[in-house]
Amino acid sequence: MTNVVQFDELNDEGEIVAYQLGLPRIVLEGKDDVRLFKIYWFPHLIDSFEFVEAVDIADGGGCSAVRDAVLRSRQDNIPAFGFADRDQLFRSKQWALLFAVDDAAFHTGTRDEACYTTLRWEIEAYLLEPDLLPAWIRSGCRVPGTDARCAAALGDIVEECEHLIRGSAFFATAHDQGKKVNIGHFADKAVNDLVAACESELGGLQHDGRIVKALRELIQAVFSAAPLDQSARLGWLLRYVDTKRLLHRLSRRFHADREIRWFLAELMLQKGRRPPELERRLDDLRETFVA
Repeated sequence: MTNVVQFDELNDEGEIVAYQLGLPRIVLEGKDDVRLFKIYWFPHLIDSFEFVEAVDIADGGGCSAVRDAVLRSRQDNIPAFGFADRDQLFRSKQWALLFAVDDAAFHTGTRDEACYTTLRWEIEAYLLEPDLLPAWIRSGCRVPGTDARCAAALGDIVEECEHLIRGSAFFATAHDQGKKVNIGHFADKAVNDLVAACESELGGLQHDGRIVKALRELIQAVFSAAPLDQSARLGWLLRYVDTKRLLHRLSRRFHADREIRWFLAELMLQKGRRPPELERRLDDLRETFVA
């Protein structure tokens, strides 16, 4: 694949200008990530960065393509840096780092001069701002939520996160054995039945007991370090819960009429809200590229 871009391959006038100006590239895993960065969170930075999907530059997609796309861009003398989701550690079976509770240890273990690994599981997890969730329950579901339902939303979503994480030994072990567990798996299980369902299926796997024991200890450490305040607790748990699996369950639980991602993205745009962690990293990069 060549990285020589023709004008007719560029999507809009802004991308043509970015290419002509040689703006630094921010390489992201997927097109939805680009949409979030470019349209909802950081539109004020389109004069500073070109936000691109990895597959537009490198072969393949996802986290592995991000680094390749950054390196290919640099080979063409285009400054570039990538953002990779924490879930890359799930794919590569780096359990201790995936469930690390110490930020310094996490950043040391994931340090890469070409890519930044997010603290949260996926970019989409940064949409789940606690104070915005009631608006989705009230206006984004087929049956508008009552005041009581909206008030309970944060606790309900924290509960979903907790149960999914407590079932993580099953998801990780299945992945370790090369077994894919679809996002909709267990979708019919009520939250209080989810852990038991995970444990039941875990028992049916021919697994290494030492790995499962280590996973259980890592998961327990996550809960031991979790804040008690519900808003802070949600932010913490979103580091360790499969975001797409969570969103699938939330959509079913609350009978979503509008997709939660773009509903919350619109709210963040209206309120000028941006994920502080990602914004800090972009600010640092802007200074680095200018220097």
